[in-house]
Amino acid sequence: MGKAKEVNEKHHITEKSKDAARKMATNTRNFNEKHQVTQKSMAAASATSKKMMEGMKFVSWKMKKSRAGSSEPGYSVISIAWGAELVDSTAAHDF
Repeated sequence: MGKAKEVNEKHHITEKSKDAARKMATNTRNFNEKHQVTQKSMAAASATSKKMMEGMKFVSWKMKKSRAGSSEPGYSVISIAWGAELVDSTAAHDF
């Protein structure tokens, strides 16, 4: 018999490890049920995605609006909360 088997039989390492893993899984499940971690995380992610989409729609609307009212053909001012910059609307951009 190998040394690892002898140590395991004497100290029951495998059984103790399995028990500890089961207890950890049970405690995690109980904690999640009590505090609704998964549901709250999903709700937060959903709300964040929704706000990001609203922001992108606003920027898109603002760009269309500024292009429509542009006094200089081919150029538009994109005004966003943190400032404005002159953009050549005829050039290819990676927005």
